[in-house]
Amino acid sequence: MNKTRVGISTTLMGTIICFSGIISFVVAILVAGYALLFEKDDWLRKIAVKMILVVLFFGVAMTSINLIDYALSVINTILNWFFTVNIRIPVDLKSLFNLIAMILRDGLLIVMGVLALKNDTIEVKFVDNLINKHIYKLN
Repeated sequence: MNKTRVGISTTLMGTIICFSGIISFVVAILVAGYALLFEKDDWLRKIAVKMILVVLFFGVAMTSINLIDYALSVINTILNWFFTVNIRIPVDLKSLFNLIAMILRDGLLIVMGVLALKNDTIEVKFVDNLINKHIYKLN
């Protein structure tokens, strides 16, 4: 079993990396940054990159959902110059979609964390090929 520089196993560190994505984006960046800068284990570095990609993907998705609401606000403002109209997203779908995205993100990070305890990960060919192509191998 491989150990990290701080003395814990790489599997435990991989789990900490994945679970940190649930806690806070800042904590996730700090923990993944540590793994990418100071650890030499390729599996651990790939887990760190995957966690960051998951958090960024869902962050972009939630921001895109919010942009729809902002765009409708701009349209409403312009239309209200001429007419009394109010265009809205029905039944607060924005909140529903954001909640679904947060549940999917947290669920995926929990599954990744549990699999990391077994020194395993979720395999997504597109993401794995991207990581293998762009991550610098230290060993």
